[in-house]
Amino acid sequence: MKKFDWLISVVAGVVFLFLSSWYISLPGLNYDESLCAAPAVNFVVDDPKSEPTQINPSVIYLFGRPIPMMLMTYIGPVKTILYIPIFWILDVSVFTVRLLPLIIMFLCFPLAYYLFKEIFNREVAIFTVFLMSVDPSIVFYLTRDVGPATLQVFFKLLALMFFIKWWELKKNIFLYLGFFVLGLGVTHKVDFLWVIVGMIIPVTIFYFGKLKERLNIKVLMFSGLFFAIGAFPIILFNIYTGGYTFSPMTDKFLSSKLPSDAYFLSNLITRANQIIEIHNGNFIAFLFCEKNVYDGFWKYIHLIFLSISIFSILFYLIIKNKPKNFLNILAIVVYILIVTIETCFSPTVLSGHHLLALTPFITVVIVYAILSMKYLKNAAKYFVLIFLMIYLLYSSIRINVIFEETGGAGHWSNSVYELNDYLKKENKTIGALDWGYTNNLIVLSKSQFKIKRLYTSVWKNVDVNNYIKENLSDSIIYLAYSEKYTTFPVVKNVFFETAKEAGYDIILEKEFYQGSGEVVHRVFKLKKD
Repeated sequence: MKKFDWLISVVAGVVFLFLSSWYISLPGLNYDESLCAAPAVNFVVDDPKSEPTQINPSVIYLFGRPIPMMLMTYIGPVKTILYIPIFWILDVSVFTVRLLPLIIMFLCFPLAYYLFKEIFNREVAIFTVFLMSVDPSIVFYLTRDVGPATLQVFFKLLALMFFIKWWELKKNIFLYLGFFVLGLGVTHKVDFLWVIVGMIIPVTIFYFGKLKERLNIKVLMFSGLFFAIGAFPIILFNIYTGGYTFSPMTDKFLSSKLPSDAYFLSNLITRANQIIEIHNGNFIAFLFCEKNVYDGFWKYIHLIFLSISIFSILFYLIIKNKPKNFLNILAIVVYILIVTIETCFSPTVLSGHHLLALTPFITVVIVYAILSMKYLKNAAKYFVLIFLMIYLLYSSIRINVIFEETGGAGHWSNSVYELNDYLKKENKTIGALDWGYTNNLIVLSKSQFKIKRLYTSVWKNVDVNNYIKENLSDSIIYLAYSEKYTTFPVVKNVFFETAKEAGYDIILEKEFYQGSGEVVHRVFKLKKD
């Protein structure tokens, strides 16, 4: 970077920090958002009472304290390890849970600026980082890190930086570091393989001729070794379990239920809609608060910009006088297409956070396409990009206002804070009758009370009736979502049936409401008839 160039990315990062931390405690702390934080809480507190989401055989002990090497079959310990020093120094709170993704995303701004300045130019880099700073998908979706996807964006940009350094300085250590970072990305979450495949294909198509002059068997072997070191926990887990990370994909593809991988065209349409709704803010506002930012014509503005950009790049394909660095933008477009197609084949649901693997490449495609339009004067190009920036800025400000108005909705409602205060006073064992009640309560309570996840009987190889019956007691407080937000109604229904059969009266002890006045949480107690 030139002298003081780093200030540009810092200013953009500060704008991002302001918008994303405006109401940092809103919406309410979510179960998935707390997934990687909960094991770190159990590591730093004395005598934790609850067990977070983790694969128990993978738990190791450091200084007599537990830390899982695998949280789920496809999520490793990277983010959990990063949380430990933060919780130890600053204590456990909603602020510190959300502080880590804020720091990670802030670091992405100088990385993105460096990357796009090197492969395009300074002008493209400046507009890209400032559009990133107001983009709702970055300001909110990556900082309320439900994916968890923030580290995936960081690892992708960091690896690309190392690869560029390797190419410029001709030092293989940078190549090896890049592959190590890619391995860390896979350890963090296995769907980072989408990113890696998305990189390999355009690199092979457009740059193989140049790369083969710099690569040999020894270099490739060391690159593979560094990748394996970064991905070691995932590799070891799959060797031990016979590929258990990937086996659900087969079942999903053969499923006749939507979203099934067999319904590719339907999934692709869903993904295309999600891309637009995520960037204009509607997807995020609805996910967190069940509101929209834009309606009518205005919600299509980002789609219009993206469509114009894609058509411009397609036009450049058929003309001889192509813009400078056109091959690089073409490689990024191919990456976007490949990753979008890959996300249509998911072993889980078609979640919007999968598409954060495209961050910030959709933004740079728009910036490059507009700045490369030869029939527009510079003033007109800048006006168009500033208009888009204002559009996204309004969306981010509007989402903050919606946060204040609603406090979040459903599984994101801030009523979870009131619920946690109530449970700490009761200080009893909690019986969670539905998904969404473990990791967030472990974080909020600092693992002060025991939580039994009764809803896991749905996917465990156990009889649900017997499992619930064995956990009926007047010394347990039972938690359930209201009907609107219930994920596994069968567990709650079985609870009511078996409790009555066992001679208990079911007492609705307390209800907790979200900003709209709707009930979110219900607390039940049992009393012998």
